[in-house]
Amino acid sequence: MGKLRETNFRNRLKLTFIMSLIVCIMLPQTVFAKKSNLAEPVVDGDMTIEEGAEEYIQTEEDLIEDMEIVIEKLEKLDIDATVIKEELKARKENNKNGIATRAVTITKSEAELFSTVKPVNIKFGITAFKQTNDYYCGPATVKQVINFNTGTSKSQAFYAGKLGTTTAGTDMTKIAGVLNTYQSRTTYKYLSFTSQLMWRNRVAMNTPSGIPTVMDISSKATNWLYETNGHFLNTAGFDCRTSPETVWICDPHPVYHGVHKSTVNAAFTVNNAHFRKAIIW
Repeated sequence: MGKLRETNFRNRLKLTFIMSLIVCIMLPQTVFAKKSNLAEPVVDGDMTIEEGAEEYIQTEEDLIEDMEIVIEKLEKLDIDATVIKEELKARKENNKNGIATRAVTITKSEAELFSTVKPVNIKFGITAFKQTNDYYCGPATVKQVINFNTGTSKSQAFYAGKLGTTTAGTDMTKIAGVLNTYQSRTTYKYLSFTSQLMWRNRVAMNTPSGIPTVMDISSKATNWLYETNGHFLNTAGFDCRTSPETVWICDPHPVYHGVHKSTVNAAFTVNNAHFRKAIIW
């Protein structure tokens, strides 16, 4: 009986030792995981309509102006714009007669642009500026674009003041005006895109001239580097050689700041997931 009790005691002692060893091994991993989650801030730098941002309602006149910008950019690239000019003429006539031609479907001109605008392996030498707090992605993106377009820029706080940025973030409708005030390489315009092809064509069209396009994204960790309900960044190049096509992204994110490569589909998806569905191009 004494030997049996001694055996049971030794078995319990072994079990206690094994359980203690398991806890010691797992505890550091658990603490590390919690620290990792706490170290990565959830950025939310765009101001919603409920938080005071202006709602943008795109009109037929806005789309006509967009087509005029397309023609101007194509001519600078020595690309034939005949098809777009014909569609623009028809849109203007319809608008004059009170006939709305706004379409969510792919137009003939968008298909034409896809076949003619093919930037090959263009990557801008652009600097990514890490945003100085979790709601300064708007000012940081504006700084990135202005610094690239002019070779110099002011502080994020300066642009935040011009944008009217608050702790709620930045109103996207204010960005084009500030960009146009502090750089003159191009005239930026807010555009609500209606298809992935329309989005792709505008980004691709800006690329040969070295013009960054500003985006506002909403993403999940499953389809982007991080999760956000609203975050500004800009494009930094394009490559049509790959299938699918790829786009370079210049991101001021506090953790993932830098220039990263993405598929066109992935970049469009997170931009399209945002409530504005818009670019500054």
